[in-house]
Amino acid sequence: EEAVSRMAPKDVSNAGRELFKVINKTYSNLDWQGKIIRGLEGDFEVHPPYKEDNVMGKTEDAVARIRKVVKKFHMDLAKKTEAVVSTQSTGKLGKIKIYVAQAV
Repeated sequence: EEAVSRMAPKDVSNAGRELFKVINKTYSNLDWQGKIIRGLEGDFEVHPPYKEDNVMGKTEDAVARIRKVVKKFHMDLAKKTEAVVSTQSTGKLGKIKIYVAQAV
């Protein structure tokens, strides 16, 4: 995990770094080309801001597969962010349990 973070350019967003880690779990042949997450076999690239529409590549299968990963990553990230915001605004811990249960 540390090696993945070290390889990322310093000006890449935290979301970009985290997405790299998530993609790297299923696609180990991965690298950074500047701010672009790139499959080393040239199958796909994910450009900033690292959304589903920013996935490009040579093969439809690879692009579709990575788009699913990116979509799920952003859905999970939104749920985590929503849980934190709810807790900060209400001061109640009960809402965290609700969102964690939904994420599982």
